[in-house]
Parts: sequence; C-alpha cells; structure tokens
Amino acid sequence: MTNGPIANLKSKKAQKTEPTLLEELKQPLRDIVSELKSNLAGELQKVRERGDSAKYLETAAKLLPLIVALNPQMSDFASANSMQEIGAKLLQSIGFSNPDEDSIQLAIEAQDSFIAALQRIHQCASAPEGEAH
Repeated sequence: MTNGPIANLKSKKAQKTEPTLLEELKQPLRDIVSELKSNLAGELQKVRERGDSAKYLETAAKLLPLIVALNPQMSDFASANSMQEIGAKLLQSIGFSNPDEDSIQLAIEAQDSFIAALQRIHQCASAPEGEAH
C-alpha cells in the first residue's frame, strides 16, 4: 500500500530535489550584480550631472535596501516591512531596546524631517545662482 505516511515522505523528498527559484536564478543574479558593479556608479554620476536630483535620489532610495540586504551586518533595516518597524529599528540603533508606539511615531516623524532637510540642502546646492534658496 502506498497511501500511508511513508508514501507522503517519499513524495516530499522528491519535491525537495527540484531547484528553488533562488537556485535557478543564482547565476543570472550574479550576472546582474556584476553588470551593476561595472556600470551603476557611472550611470548615477550621469544622472547627477544632468541635474536630475529627483531621479538620482529616487534611484538611491531604491538601492539602499538592496545594499543593506547584501550587507546584513551593517543593519537590519532591510527586513523592516513598515514605517513602524523602521522607527523601532532607528530607536533600537541608539540603545532604546523596547520603544513604545508614541516613541516610534516620533522617530518616524524625525526621519521624515531629516530627509526633508537633506532634500532642501541638495536643492539649494544645485539651484542656479541668483535663485532664492
């Protein structure tokens, strides 16, 4: 009889021999990373030189989670699935081990203010001379 628990174990073992999606994509992903290593810095430089600061910042913001994910010892922000988790991780990074919801919300607001300030600095620095800052 093949309908018992042993048959189920055999079918599970057979399923495990199939490569995972990650295993199938391993070489193509390596190729993409190699291509990015070779060209990304130069392409970002071109975007910045054209004065397209919004596109540059958008691209940088998209790349940061990837960089963090590839360097997990640097930070675990890439594992955050919400702004609340990011706020908690920000507070934990300065020693606040168990932040409450109010503190997390304040951390999110502080991060938003910080990013807005950085964007203002960039806009002022890249504004043509004679424009108001």
